[in-house]
Amino acid sequence: MMEVPGSGRGPAPCGETPGITGLVLELLLRIAACLTWHQACTLWSALPLATSAPSVDKAWASLVAALVDMRGHDEVFLADVSTIQEAALYRPLIKAYSELYPSVIHRALSVRYPPNRMLEHIFATDDALLLRLLIETHCRLSLDGNALSTAIDRRACRCVALLLAEASPNSTAACGTRVHLDLVGSSSKTLAGRKAIEIYNKSQSEASQPSNRSVGMVDFGRFPQRLLWRAAATRDDSIAILVLHHLLEAAKAMAGTADRREAAEAKVRRWAACCGAAYGSVALLRFCGAALADDCSRVSFQASADGSGPFQEDILFEESPIAVVAAEKGHIQALEEMVRSGVDMMMCTSRGVAALDAVRLSMRHSAALRAQLEVVILAPPGSQRASGSRPSSRLSSKAAVGNRGDGDGLALALQAAAAASAAFRLMGGHFEALPPLEAAIKRGDVIGLRSMLRRGAKLEQRDLMTAVNSGDLEMLAIVQAECSAGAGLAEYRRMMKQTSAQIRADRKAFVLPPARHEELSRQSVASLHRPSSSSSSSALRRAGESFLHSPTSGSKLPPI
Repeated sequence: MMEVPGSGRGPAPCGETPGITGLVLELLLRIAACLTWHQACTLWSALPLATSAPSVDKAWASLVAALVDMRGHDEVFLADVSTIQEAALYRPLIKAYSELYPSVIHRALSVRYPPNRMLEHIFATDDALLLRLLIETHCRLSLDGNALSTAIDRRACRCVALLLAEASPNSTAACGTRVHLDLVGSSSKTLAGRKAIEIYNKSQSEASQPSNRSVGMVDFGRFPQRLLWRAAATRDDSIAILVLHHLLEAAKAMAGTADRREAAEAKVRRWAACCGAAYGSVALLRFCGAALADDCSRVSFQASADGSGPFQEDILFEESPIAVVAAEKGHIQALEEMVRSGVDMMMCTSRGVAALDAVRLSMRHSAALRAQLEVVILAPPGSQRASGSRPSSRLSSKAAVGNRGDGDGLALALQAAAAASAAFRLMGGHFEALPPLEAAIKRGDVIGLRSMLRRGAKLEQRDLMTAVNSGDLEMLAIVQAECSAGAGLAEYRRMMKQTSAQIRADRKAFVLPPARHEELSRQSVASLHRPSSSSSSSALRRAGESFLHSPTSGSKLPPI
């Protein structure tokens, strides 16, 4: 049998510990040997031997002696004891330690440590009892956003719940809020020099005007929204909902009027939509309710990478449909929730990328995941269709899209997506070189271009240059007309000046051989006497195509 440490003899007689035998004491000491110092103290304080006056000192002395014999003096634990030495739970321990090892405990208690030094250990073990004891001992605990982020990253759900409850403006504590969260001083740096990963969701035009459903860019590197971003990254809906409700409650408390409260709620809903789509949290998406298909249907947000856990890459989405975000990240359940909420799966980014394009052109999804995502995206709005069922053929997928109300427009959208996928394959899988909007201009796809413009795509100055380089004058005229209609007069003039300057610069850098000049002149003159046909292009269009796509070496304009 195990000796009772500190006694130098066998098991303690029954008379020394009333109500408990030496065998039971030995078993309890064996259990305590498997616990941390704090856990052993909590266990000992709940035993009858720790509350019976005749045996209190001997019971705690046995615990201290046993743990010291096995582990030695734990300096970190002794520093914790110094921090909470006023707590009633640790007074018997301090007394027993003083009797057995007076010099050690007196040296430890002579130094007072700030309470925040215990938080790392508390969050690592999710010890809500010790955290509550720390708060009660010091009456007030001040935390910055980074400390709370650490608790969230550790998935310390009980500690997060306690901290947010104590920091709530509606706290029921007699002395008011006992936890103060300083989120203003914790704001991280802006994303200077960010390298975008989702570059196809970012508009390159700095002067492009936001849509009627867009608000400013949400930076999840800043507090307080960073808390929700980190909570969503844990994939633990209980923590995410705790943080979400705290942010909503705090936003309402800071807003004075009803209009400001409504605006604050809308801002928190947008945060929830972004986090839910990026990390596939169905709980956060459900919180948005009907706003998911309305105010939150198009989002702009960014988050920086810190090299840990799920934060391995920078994220940037600008004016992107929320369905594109979920499709790019491969979250099936999130897309199903969006379909049930009536989110338009055919909305596209400024560069023409819809959810279906994001799935088909993504290099990170497996073939099986890509097939499941396509089924969900092509499901009728509001349906409960399971993601496990797959269409039997491409025809069934097209039929699913054709039966979604606006059959003609959606069928054209599907055709445009299929053409973009084909162009993507022809480009060798290099999506960055050929966004869907630019691909439609290059191949002269007027129907696909207008379909993308109706679904949220925006023409920019570089699209004008793409139309010029294509040699298709009909497409150039259409692009010019769409730019004139979609942009203001000043913006349209700026775009045309930039295009003209680019054409002149390219022309100076391009020298055509004299023989090629004569050949093009003969072709132009001959085309003037050739009878026109409704199925063929104009002479000017053919001359432009011949000029720009000549097989002669060095006769092609440099790419833009």
